[in-house]
Amino acid sequence: MPQIRVARSHNDRIIDILPGETLLASLQRAELVPRTPCDGQGTCGHCRIAYLEGAPPASADERDVLGDKELRAGWRLACQSVPDRDCKIAEPLTDPGVGIRVLTDTGRSRFRLPHGSDWAEGYGVAVDMGTTTVACFLIDMENGQQLDVAAFANPQRKFGEDVISRIIHAHRGEDERAELQLCLTQEISERLNGLCRDHNIGPDRLRVLTAAGNLTMMHILLRKDPWPLGVAPYEPVFTQAAPRKAGEIGLTDFANLEVHVLPGVAGHLGSDAVAGMMALELNDAKAGGSKLFLDLGTNGEIVLSWGDRAVGCTCAAGPAFEGVHISCGVPAVNGAIDVVDEIDGGLRIHTIGEVTPIGLCGSGLADVIVVLLKNGLLTPSGRLLPPGDIPDSAPRELAARISVEDDQTRFTLCKGVSLTQQDVRQVQLAKAAFRTGIDFLMRAAELKPAHIDEVLIAGGFGSHLRSQTLIALGIVPPQLGGRIQSVGNLAGLGVQYALESPARIGLAKAIAARIQHIPLESQQEFADKFTDNIGFPVPTVVLSCPVLEGKLEPWLPPGIPVSFTDFDLHVSPKEMKERVQEFLDQLAQPSRVLIGYGLCGNGLVGLEAGPHTLILPKTHDCIAWMLGSHDAYMAEFQNNPGTYYLNKGWLESENDPLHDYLEYQQKYGHENADFIADTMYRHYRRLCLLAFSQAEIEELRAQAKPIADFCAERWGMAYEERVGDDRLIRALAARAHGPNSGNTDLIVLLPGGTLETEHYSDLVPEPGNVRRTLDGLDKLTE
Repeated sequence: MPQIRVARSHNDRIIDILPGETLLASLQRAELVPRTPCDGQGTCGHCRIAYLEGAPPASADERDVLGDKELRAGWRLACQSVPDRDCKIAEPLTDPGVGIRVLTDTGRSRFRLPHGSDWAEGYGVAVDMGTTTVACFLIDMENGQQLDVAAFANPQRKFGEDVISRIIHAHRGEDERAELQLCLTQEISERLNGLCRDHNIGPDRLRVLTAAGNLTMMHILLRKDPWPLGVAPYEPVFTQAAPRKAGEIGLTDFANLEVHVLPGVAGHLGSDAVAGMMALELNDAKAGGSKLFLDLGTNGEIVLSWGDRAVGCTCAAGPAFEGVHISCGVPAVNGAIDVVDEIDGGLRIHTIGEVTPIGLCGSGLADVIVVLLKNGLLTPSGRLLPPGDIPDSAPRELAARISVEDDQTRFTLCKGVSLTQQDVRQVQLAKAAFRTGIDFLMRAAELKPAHIDEVLIAGGFGSHLRSQTLIALGIVPPQLGGRIQSVGNLAGLGVQYALESPARIGLAKAIAARIQHIPLESQQEFADKFTDNIGFPVPTVVLSCPVLEGKLEPWLPPGIPVSFTDFDLHVSPKEMKERVQEFLDQLAQPSRVLIGYGLCGNGLVGLEAGPHTLILPKTHDCIAWMLGSHDAYMAEFQNNPGTYYLNKGWLESENDPLHDYLEYQQKYGHENADFIADTMYRHYRRLCLLAFSQAEIEELRAQAKPIADFCAERWGMAYEERVGDDRLIRALAARAHGPNSGNTDLIVLLPGGTLETEHYSDLVPEPGNVRRTLDGLDKLTE
């Protein structure tokens, strides 16, 4: 009977070929199951397999889906290929080279490799038990050298992609717990035997095995019922375990191997987080600094450490970024789209291995969503716009890739690979989980983003994710953008450090004891915060009158771009609208725009929001700004009628009664200047210098005094000084931090809207300073 040899990194598998059976069916019998979203119809390309020897002729479907280059290289579709002779294939949907790169690169950069061990002679094994991927590191205990690594998909995934599914299966009984344990340990055993053969090491020379994983994985490894982790209050049966012989957990080929499972913390925060923190602590060049550690995996571990304290949580992000539950999602294997960029209105994609695309892995999935957001094809709420709703400003080439099929909007990247509306929702759930965890940890630590020195992104997905993508998706607060560093698999490195000496186990226990677990599910505002984080962040920009310069910026989050116009726009309402509209039209992507202008003589009426959300005060002018609200403005007007206000803006632009009078004299002569000035200003009884602080009053007094003397002599105006209120400034700035502030003094103009006088309908006619335009005065003097 002919056979299929499945080439694995350290231990080949042999499968008998049954007559007429597809390669997919043969692999399914051996429980080596590639993903088949099209249910074996030969259309999706996800089950592509590389024949290393004995490739059968390609079918018509294979020629249609795969390119000539790949067919010549031995690629086939498992669901269509029918082998009839001995052959050799690469392991389905794995790329050991990719996995090894992700798992070991950190050892060559910021982090040192482990030293030799004073624990035992011989060889050690460090096992990183991820929910999705498992890695076994072979270490020479004499010098600490990492000899090899075997990485593979966690075989427990057949019982469920997430920990909850596995908890349910394990709770069914002792047989099910044994089934879960042995399917993992038998695979580990096969890999260890392969490593030993490749390096001519007898199995009896493996002496110490250290292991780390989330607490569900720890329970399954030791055949404990993890059910308490699946129900409130989500407490584990154990967080620490005594050493044991390998045979006790199913590794019967290794008689001298002693197993040490690193300690966990609480809830679902397991020993993988502790191992990662140990790797950080042993390489900490910034002792005492604050660090935010994120492992962007299925279980989503987050730890925030500062000084000698730390808080941590897990956020159950799910496996979307591992390519699971995504319509065209795949792991990071050859053919996976890992980079997506928009260039000159078109799309550029890159695949791992630079071969024909078969699907989207996590980094490519994140990239394409950012491209859609930046070009207005995906709204901040997560709606993928159908063809009829796409704005005219969107690049035509990108817009042409959107269609509606089976009542679902989709964006096509290339033949056979697309992103659907449901895919976007899966990403939103995952990214909201991470951001909500970060928010609650910062609250528990009483730290703000400005206090965090470093953001360390771990995990295979995180290692290939660009920092700007993390910000654009809203996973990480925007203030942390310049402090993000990808560090690879820290859990894998930490579990290797545990082989250095028994003291490292003690250090791991001390770290676990130091981390305060924050159970997100019991936080009172969790649901509200999670809902707030579902949407994608909108870039915030500010355009303001220079009257607010130096006053608005301190209340804004760091990094928010602020632009100021000219003082003279106050006396030219038409130009004001044109300048603001030009600013909006030049923004590169849909944004939240805070506008630091009032109605200003109807200067903003007719302003079009376009794709942006505009937020501006419901006030007449900068006097209301400086008094703190429109209500305060009206109260001042009623209590002190006939007041002419001076502020920094009017003084800087020389827009005041004295300079007006001098300008009138020069243009119209003394007699006409007297008449015009008296007509405009004689009804004022009071001149008030208004500023935001007493210090600013002192600074402006020298400019205001000549004006006050002139007004007192000519019209008998009394001179006063008043310190204003920055409440309205703070209310506007607060909108840069998040969604609705509930402040009725603000106008929110949604995308597509036009600013009308009706938006100011509850304002009475403007009672503030009368300003002139020279065009109007020309008629007055005729």
